Amino acid sequence: MQHALICLLLATMFSLSGCGSSSTPKPQERQEWRLDQSAPATDPNAKRSPKVEMRLPDPPSGPSTPPSDPAPPAAPRSPAAPTVATSPSAPSTPNAPTAPSTPPFEFHVQFSVQEHLPTARGLKGTIRLPQGLPIFENRVLIVYEWRPEDGKEKRINPRTGQPYGPIWRPTLAEQMQPEHLARHLATMEQWLVTWVPRSFDGVVCLDVEAWPLKGDEFHLGRAYQDDLARRAPGKKQSELMAEFIRVTQARARELRPNVKAWGWWGMGIMHPAWPVWKPEQYAAWKSGGLEVDALALQNIQAPMPVFYYPTQFTDAKERAEAWERIKQNWIAMYGRERLSRDGYAYLNARHDDGPRKNEALTREEFRECLEQARSLGMRRFIIWDSVDTPQRRDTIQKFLDTAVRPEVEALLAREPADGRTPAEAAPAQPTPTPATRPSSRD
Repeated sequence: MQHALICLLLATMFSLSGCGSSSTPKPQERQEWRLDQSAPATDPNAKRSPKVEMRLPDPPSGPSTPPSDPAPPAAPRSPAAPTVATSPSAPSTPNAPTAPSTPPFEFHVQFSVQEHLPTARGLKGTIRLPQGLPIFENRVLIVYEWRPEDGKEKRINPRTGQPYGPIWRPTLAEQMQPEHLARHLATMEQWLVTWVPRSFDGVVCLDVEAWPLKGDEFHLGRAYQDDLARRAPGKKQSELMAEFIRVTQARARELRPNVKAWGWWGMGIMHPAWPVWKPEQYAAWKSGGLEVDALALQNIQAPMPVFYYPTQFTDAKERAEAWERIKQNWIAMYGRERLSRDGYAYLNARHDDGPRKNEALTREEFRECLEQARSLGMRRFIIWDSVDTPQRRDTIQKFLDTAVRPEVEALLAREPADGRTPAEAAPAQPTPTPATRPSSRD
């Protein structure tokens, strides 16, 4: 009996070990391998063998290819729609964490200092920024049109017999002539070396205000239009501006490849009184010039619209109407989505005109500018001013202390910096335990 039991046990073990069975995988196992090789990487129902997943890298987005076939190169990013950040609705890979639907608030300060003025030296370092708030310095740099000289200003141009003169020519049409465009690009290196460190990886604003974009008579006077017709027959101002932006940014990227995004200060700006002062020209521009102007700005990575306080409108109703025209212009130039996703709104610290010229904006005035930009979904802001005298430094400090600090604190109290609502940002409260009747023994 004992011998029979031992034989029975050995037979059972022999059958369980699979000895004598075929080494071919079961049909189900082969089917799993085919699914793993052909199913799109984004298919949540595709089964994957643990051994295959450990030994092979994850396939690229889209249908995967057999290991023997090299993966096709990724499609180049179209320059027609550059962005500062990946759109929250389109993560870069299927496994990437979903980006927050609302970016955090950012306030960047830009205080330009004309160091060649004895009254300005050292003043910037004495300005105290509010602490503990999302207020940053030196993350968004600005390169002004007050560019370095190239040493040719007084030299005689052998072709014309006249001095070369300033780098910037009186009109964009003249600037885009091959000789002047080459001179512009040749000074680009000195221009950027002066203002942007080689390793800088933030955002850079190019400030070129020498010529307007809009080609109507109000923004582009008759002399400009005549020069445009003579030097570039059949061309629009916006077409020349698009080419100027393209070649300038291409050279800038070569010199500073680590820069995250390039923007242009107020490019596409419109005087808020234009629709009122010259309604016929404004209507003609909306029907014929708006589209080509917006097309000229499509390759700007970081839109930088201007929301300076419209001091010239002292009446609250007129100012509200002016704000609406300002916002509609920026929407027409860049689109609401680009403004909210990639834009940086420029805000000013003081009145630049009128009876209150050079006075600091009050908190209420700063809030008005801020809220107009926020109404377009914008959450990145740049506060700009120039520091050239101790009095100007004091004005900026007053603005930071009495307007910026309390208003940003109030804004974060209503809507935290990380994009959550106050209710979402509040710490979780413990769930109350239902009250119970005390025991008779208590």
